[in-house]
Amino acid sequence: MMNKQIGWSNESNLLWEIGKKLERLIQVAGPAPGPPPPPLALILRFDSSFPGGVADPNDVANWNTFFGSTFTSVTISGLEARLVGSAPFNMASSELVSTGLNYIDDQINCILSISIYTLAANPNLATVKLPALTSILNNYVFMGSCTDVDNITIYIPACTSIGATVGDDSVFSSAFGSKNITLTVPASRMTCNTGNPDGDIQYLQANNTVSVVTV
Repeated sequence: MMNKQIGWSNESNLLWEIGKKLERLIQVAGPAPGPPPPPLALILRFDSSFPGGVADPNDVANWNTFFGSTFTSVTISGLEARLVGSAPFNMASSELVSTGLNYIDDQINCILSISIYTLAANPNLATVKLPALTSILNNYVFMGSCTDVDNITIYIPACTSIGATVGDDSVFSSAFGSKNITLTVPASRMTCNTGNPDGDIQYLQANNTVSVVTV
């Protein structure tokens, strides 16, 4: 703010005094707070439409029927759904198969397991973050997915069962070839197969460029 000048009118002096007081108030109070961050959620993004089994994406009851879950609210932005508040649940087989899913991030730790074909046939699926996942119950979970993207993130830091055995259970099937993959898994999955990685991880390593992060 400019300094007070000699010869100003009474009105100019009054405005200057008001301005100085406002300046001091702003310095004391600090800048106005921004909007709060959105609540943590299960975030799902799709290519061109929401799953056919969700008649009204804005109705959380439809999502709960679809997943067998207990979400308390949903926020829709474009083709992104943010589902809030569910208790942990097991995702059924074929749940998101061929839905155009391209991104899943379980920020609320609600998905405990996935099963056969759960994420299959989603060619643009590039990000899978399931921090509470403990079990991939059987094979072909990703079959036909991730084929049209080059850089893939799979974050499953609590998953101690990648398929039914420590061998190659075709969890990733032929979906992954010549991809750049960042894979986060428990350290135990890198030695569980008689000192070698789980067979499904070995499949990824043999057919892709894989950066393994262990926790």
